Amino acid sequence: MEQLLYRYAWLIPLLPLISSLVMGMGLISFREATLSLRRDLAFFTIGLLGISVVQSFGILYFQLNGGSPYKYLVEWVVNSDFTWNLAILLTPLVQSC
Repeated sequence: MEQLLYRYAWLIPLLPLISSLVMGMGLISFREATLSLRRDLAFFTIGLLGISVVQSFGILYFQLNGGSPYKYLVEWVVNSDFTWNLAILLTPLVQSC
């Protein structure tokens, strides 16, 4: 379970971003349809935020109970001799004595 949470830690910032983009682009592009579906969009937004919060608390739980550090590295932009790496590093916040 711990490795599963760590493997998908990149979803924590991505899910709220997706919900914001869907809501914002809907209001810009399809104002009337978005306003009529505001209850459904609120459910969608709160659902994605809830998933992010549950996953964050799961990672926090494992980190507070002595979980091992985890590093996730992605080569995000690759262009001949230029690469831009994106990394997520999950480590315990406090070292116990």
